[in-house]
Amino acid sequence: KYPFGCTEQLVSQGFPALLFGAQDTATESSVRRIVHLLTSRQLPNGSFTSWPRMKDSDPDISLHAAQYL
Repeated sequence: KYPFGCTEQLVSQGFPALLFGAQDTATESSVRRIVHLLTSRQLPNGSFTSWPRMKDSDPDISLHAAQYL
């Protein structure tokens, strides 16, 4: 489904749970994991990177991640 784990794929994977509500503890746990991963990719200026430990952000990825959060 989402094999790479980049920020865009994390958000795309997590949106259904946000839109339809967490139905069980596994789904809720997944949402918490995605939020944790996204916040770890946030730079001091508030933007987001596509991958962990990157120094440059992407405006489209940042918008996508901020919308999820």
